[in-house]
Amino acid sequence: MDAAARRFSADGIAATGIDTITVDAGVAKMSLYNNFDSKADLVEAYLQARQEDWLGLYADRAKAVSGSRALIGAVVDAHLDHTELAYENGFRGCGQLNAAAELPAGHAGRALVRCHKDVVENTLRSHLAALDAGDRINKLTRHLSFLLEGSMAGLAGDGRKLKVAKQLALELGDGL
Repeated sequence: MDAAARRFSADGIAATGIDTITVDAGVAKMSLYNNFDSKADLVEAYLQARQEDWLGLYADRAKAVSGSRALIGAVVDAHLDHTELAYENGFRGCGQLNAAAELPAGHAGRALVRCHKDVVENTLRSHLAALDAGDRINKLTRHLSFLLEGSMAGLAGDGRKLKVAKQLALELGDGL
């Protein structure tokens, strides 16, 4: 799984074959197929692991702050933490968005990406609700989601765009 995550992050899902993963992992192809029925199953496990990673980063950030405004910042900071992990070729943008761009319509992995994005959106919505966003809650949630997604799309190497996105998100929270 670690080898698959490294290769998918560095080279993309479509460009990464099973042979590349097994060589990188130092295992026989049969060992991979004892754990995953297909590459599609491996991709799904990778996407689930990415979500679990983000949830862990967010939980750590959320524990360190108090108040709904700061928790909105923690959502962005959890994404920023992803940019600082040791990626082989540097951070190449949101792994979930990159996967969704590569996977064909109807692939189960796309549903996993949508689920993850819904989790992030619902987290933002809950923090906005606590700030008493009133009837603007859906509009503000979409605004923050688009801001976050835009700052993650095609991000290469560092989190400068995310830092700006965090400031803008906090300013939106200040208006409530």
